[in-house]
Amino acid sequence: MTTFPDLRQPTARWMLPLLLASLVLFAACGDDGVSPRVIEPPTVEAPIDNQDVLADSEAFTVDLSAVFGDDDGSLSYSASTSNADVATAAVSEATLTVTPVGGGTAEITVTASNDAGAANAQFTIQVNLPDPPTRP
Repeated sequence: MTTFPDLRQPTARWMLPLLLASLVLFAACGDDGVSPRVIEPPTVEAPIDNQDVLADSEAFTVDLSAVFGDDDGSLSYSASTSNADVATAAVSEATLTVTPVGGGTAEITVTASNDAGAANAQFTIQVNLPDPPTRP
């Protein structure tokens, strides 16, 4: 036989509210149904156009945050060139700097990476030598 406390007793008056408050507290500590955030690998959103420049032209820059997509903005970048005698490539934060060096063609590869993976964007740079001066 189950007996219930007599609610007229002083101890029983605070025991029932305490029991209800405990139940509410424990229910609030349960699984809230929110799953952990999944990090996605970066993607190439806007490929870099091939470049055709003169050997004596200034270095140019590319904003890599416009090239690669990322769901949380925590990408790291690196760059390489297939021919450093034609053009060099360097990255500082999210800016790629390409400097023409000498005549020829080079493939520039830029990599964006995060904890989930990496994505590559490649473009070709054609560096042309300036025309020799003409005699008057």
